[in-house]
Amino acid sequence: MPRPVKNTLTRVSFFSGWTLVMALSLLSVIGLLVWWQRLLSHNLEVQYSYIQSQLRGNSVVSEEFYDLVLAQDEKIARRFFIPGKPIRVKPGAVAYTAERLQNRQRMVMYEQFFFILLLLSGQLFFLYIFARERVRRKQIEETILLATHELRQPLQSLSLALETLRPRAKGRTQTAITNGLTEISKLGQHIRFLAEAFSQPAAIKHTQITDAGSFVSQALSADFDAQQLARVQIDAANRGRVTVKMSEPLIRFVLRNLVENALKYSTRQVNVTVKHEAKRLSIEVCSAGETMPAGEFRKIGSIFQRSSSASVQNTPGFGLGLYLCGRIVRRASGKLQLSQAANGLVTAHVELKTL
Repeated sequence: MPRPVKNTLTRVSFFSGWTLVMALSLLSVIGLLVWWQRLLSHNLEVQYSYIQSQLRGNSVVSEEFYDLVLAQDEKIARRFFIPGKPIRVKPGAVAYTAERLQNRQRMVMYEQFFFILLLLSGQLFFLYIFARERVRRKQIEETILLATHELRQPLQSLSLALETLRPRAKGRTQTAITNGLTEISKLGQHIRFLAEAFSQPAAIKHTQITDAGSFVSQALSADFDAQQLARVQIDAANRGRVTVKMSEPLIRFVLRNLVENALKYSTRQVNVTVKHEAKRLSIEVCSAGETMPAGEFRKIGSIFQRSSSASVQNTPGFGLGLYLCGRIVRRASGKLQLSQAANGLVTAHVELKTL
């Protein structure tokens, strides 16, 4: 059975969420390497000091001591020990042993320094990628703010012109003008949310929900007509009052956009399920429509991203709704994930933190 395709719109960038953890990990590893270098240097000093103490004033050593020196430092054994019975020691062995100790300690220090340099290089590369990602996001945000500012005046002028023409229009023309005004109103609302999302800091506001089913019904009835609401089935497990860490207008905005997409791209019934468990309020919007390719489905939720299929292109929309929903949910430390089964069943799963 094919696995469902998943698309998490609220995925936090690795470079923004784990920077502090990586820095602390780097410091911990460097501290561990420094401690290990000191431990190795101390062990070398103990071993070579013992060899020096046995060589000092002695011209003959035992076979066991020779084997120990051979295992510890072959250069000392080959250069200053004369095998035989007994094993004799050449002059200068003590001084050479002290020199070998310094060389070995220096080599250990160089090895630790190399590892630290390697870790620092990796961290600098990581910070470079992080900085580049932040600059790219900043440029996108500035471009979006500029675009939203430039779009407001034309939309207002177009809306005023359509309002002037609507009383004199008839039949299909009047219907088209009404639909156009509705879409312009939605786009204006999207632009307002977009500007607020990028220009204002994320303020934590709470919403108390006494009856989840009634809350969802009221939120949907304010934006959808009776014919559309007839296609929506709400299943809410009522567990008493719930306090959600998100303002009420934003919850309604997210819920409205998810249901609107389900109604637009599906001709079947839309199921909305609300559950509260483990300090999280989960909302699922399920609908069945045309199956999208996996690669294209994973791009859904990017700004101005829409499917290239004819059915989607012929449906009004701007590719802003899901993007805004993802930003809003992520700023509230929640999760928004889309999944598509092989039979075309699409589920939008939202998780919001509760108190």
